[in-house]
This record gives sequence, C-alpha cells and structure tokens, in this order.
Amino acid sequence: MISGRAKAAWFTFADARDAPAGHGVCSSDEWINGPSSPLVESFHPDVDGHAKAYLPVRNDITG
Repeated sequence: MISGRAKAAWFTFADARDAPAGHGVCSSDEWINGPSSPLVESFHPDVDGHAKAYLPVRNDITG
C-alpha cells in the first residue's frame, strides 16, 4: 500500500525491511539497538545499521 501511494505521488519507494537481515538484536553483529536507556533509542538502527543497511538502500534509489 505504501509503495503504491508513493508511486502515485511520483516518489520512489525503497523497501528497507530486509536490509538488516542477520544483524538484529542478539545477533553476533547487531545493527539494531536492544533495550536501552533512554527507551526511545531501543530497537532502532545503530551507526552500523544506518551505514551498512539503510544508506545502501537509499543510495540505490538516489544514485
């Protein structure tokens, strides 16, 4: 649904759901923060997650 709405508005949709595969919380090479303080940072990408997962997805659509 989100992809369709993005295309209808002339945006490019980038599906990043699989980008951090194998690097979740409790993996040997985490790219996602586990429970943390402050709580708002929990389960969000860490520096590696942004650099190694989400940045390449963005770069694929922006060139």
